[in-house]
Formats: sequence, structure tokens, C-alpha cells
Amino acid sequence: MRTAFCRLMQGGRAQYRLPRLGLFVALALLPVPDCARINACMRHFRNALLISLLLIPHIGRAEIKGYLKHLNSVVVIPERSDWLLSGMVHNRIDANWRCLSGMQVVLGLRNRLIYGDLVQLIPQYAQTLEYDPSYWKWSRLFADEHSYVLNSMIDRAYIDYTHKAWQVRFGRQRINWGMNLIWNPNDLFNNYSLMDFDYEERPGRDAVLATWYTGPASYLQVVYQPARSADESVIVGLYRLNRWGYDLQLLTGRWVRDWVVGAGWSGQVAGGAFRGEWTWFHPREEKSENDVWVTSISGDYTLRNGLYGQISILYNSSGKTKAAGSIDFIGEQLLTAKNLTRGRLNGFIQLRYPITPLVTADAAAIYNPFDHSWFFAPSLAFSFIENIDFLLIGQFLTGDPGSEFGANASVCYTRLKWSF
Repeated sequence: MRTAFCRLMQGGRAQYRLPRLGLFVALALLPVPDCARINACMRHFRNALLISLLLIPHIGRAEIKGYLKHLNSVVVIPERSDWLLSGMVHNRIDANWRCLSGMQVVLGLRNRLIYGDLVQLIPQYAQTLEYDPSYWKWSRLFADEHSYVLNSMIDRAYIDYTHKAWQVRFGRQRINWGMNLIWNPNDLFNNYSLMDFDYEERPGRDAVLATWYTGPASYLQVVYQPARSADESVIVGLYRLNRWGYDLQLLTGRWVRDWVVGAGWSGQVAGGAFRGEWTWFHPREEKSENDVWVTSISGDYTLRNGLYGQISILYNSSGKTKAAGSIDFIGEQLLTAKNLTRGRLNGFIQLRYPITPLVTADAAAIYNPFDHSWFFAPSLAFSFIENIDFLLIGQFLTGDPGSEFGANASVCYTRLKWSF
């Protein structure tokens, strides 16, 4: 691919006369077609994609990998005299087929069996687990009983085609536009909660992603994400380049019910990483709500003895400066780039140290300076033998009632993972 890019830059530059920034803005602001036609097209494409996923693997070579995990949790709530015990058996399978020249087909499936007290006590637990925000509803409940639920979800299903400096990806995929490690205002598609540590892959979105590699370290991307309602569809563009030793990016377009403009950077200062992102959300309907600014800045550094440290701050102009309202362990999966925090300002700090090559200690904390609530998460990770890992992690929330982390709950998890 790099050779093709070099040939493009050396001999083919003249054929691309449209200014890159102009193309970037034009594509990002394209009008969105009628929703009824979109729905019909997406139904046809879904069928074609599923047929391709069944037929194309017989042409090329396949790679299959995955894992099997068992997660136990103990929840302690001061108002209750008993502990809440729950468990989850989590299996993931990722299949990757490289078939025709330049074509790749990817399918990812996750299966979860969850049982215990939380299933019994939390209202609508199974429905929350089944929730799929993407265009196609590829999440199914196979069992919804009093004490356990069984859910399966396809969170990756796409066809990727590359030709010279162009790449097109069609289907359910992860589109990662974030540059920070914790909070990502630029990541319009795949934001997540820090509490959801057990889903490393993060959700996929049904979209079309087109990438034009304009140089060895620069590219232009345009994403179209359909929605059941035309008003909530997404078409945005991003341009990334490298200047002055920094990776820089600029994004703009239409995101759900807002116009968005954002930027991000990633580089080094005094041997440590320095990253940042900001995004401005402007309502398309002028009187519907106020503009929202979300900004995140972070720095991290690794000492010679292996000690790693990271600090980050997040500002959300729509966040509250008083009691922000307590988060919950399930609902926070609905976070978006526009509401990464309930409070106006959050601070994050993390320390990680490899005690031995096989044992790593970690501690992370989030603080809301307005309502003075805390989230604290220490952990120990063990690597016993090849492909088998064990994790011990705690999550502690403390604060006044109604504050952001004021749930005053303590959770301890143990996780055994086998990768194959």
C-alpha cells in the first residue's frame, strides 16, 4: 500500500486538481436523500451483504480468532444488607476473509450469558442488554428468564475494498476518530463508558466509509450513516495529516440533529504524549437547543522503570455545575460524543506499573470538582500462561446523593479470559 501511495504522490498528483479541503467540505455537507429510498436501499444492501458473507469466504483464505471469558461481580450498596452477586460467560468470534485482490470480509459475533441478582433486580435488564442503536437490529435475546438472560449480537459485518489510494468499507464497522485515550469528543460513532472495561472492541455502526489516502501520512475520510428518520442520519468528513511532528485532524458535517465542527491533535512534549480534541455541536433547528462545546486534553508519560502516568480533563458546556445526577452501571452505555459527562468538568488520573513481566497494577480515578464526587478503579492483571489472563478490578463511586458519582456503590470484578 505504501508503494502505491508513493507512486501516487510522485507521478499522479496532477490528476487530483480539486483542493483537498474544498472536497472535504463539499462531501461532508452533501444533501441527504429521501429516507424512504434510504430504507429500501439499506434493506437491499443488508441482503447483499449477508449473501456475500456466506459466499465470499469460499473464495479466499480465512482467519478466525476470539476468546471465552467468565466475569464475576459483587455489588455492595450501603442501603442494602446483602451483596448482589452476578456472573457473565462471554464468548466472541472474529472471522476475517481475504478473498479477491484488495477485498476483505469481516464478521464479528459476541454471545453473553448473564445470570444472578442484577438480572432479577434491575427493571428491563434484558431489553437494555438487547438494545442496538445501529440501523440494522442484529441483537437477539435467546433467553429472558427470571435469573438469567442469553444475548447474541453481530457487531462487525462489513466488506472492505482497497484499490490504489482508495478504500471503501461497507457495513457494520468501528469508525475510530478519537485521538485521546479516555474521552473522545471527535469520536462521533463509537464513544464508550470507562466503566465498560469488558468490551474492548467497542460497538460497531452501520455505515459507508470512504477513504482517500492523499499521502503517506494524510488521508480524507467521508462517512454516511443512515437512520430510520432522515433527520437523524449522519454524513461527516475528516481530514488527517502530519505537520510539525503532530498528527492533526479536522472534521465537519451533519451529525444526527446538529452541524458539527471539530479538531484534534496528537504529538509529544518533553518526551511525553500531548493530545487534545474539541467538537462544536450547533443545532440544525436554531431554536431547538443551545450550542454545545466538548473539549478534552490529556498528557501521558512513561518513566524508565516502566511506571506509566496519564492525566486528562474534559469540559462539556452543557454539563451541570451543581448536582449532575447519579450515573448507573447500565445506562452509561448510551453515551455519545455530545454528552461524555453529566458534569461541566471532569478530571482523570491514571497510574500503571508492571510489578513483574506477568503482573501489572493499575489505578484510575475521575473527579467532578463541582459536586465533589469520585470514581475510583484499581486493578491487578495477571498473565498466567500464553492466551490465559486473569483480571481483578474494583469500581468505587462516592459522593453526595444526586452527584455524578453519588451512587455510593462498590463493585468488585474477577475475570478469567482464554484467547484463541
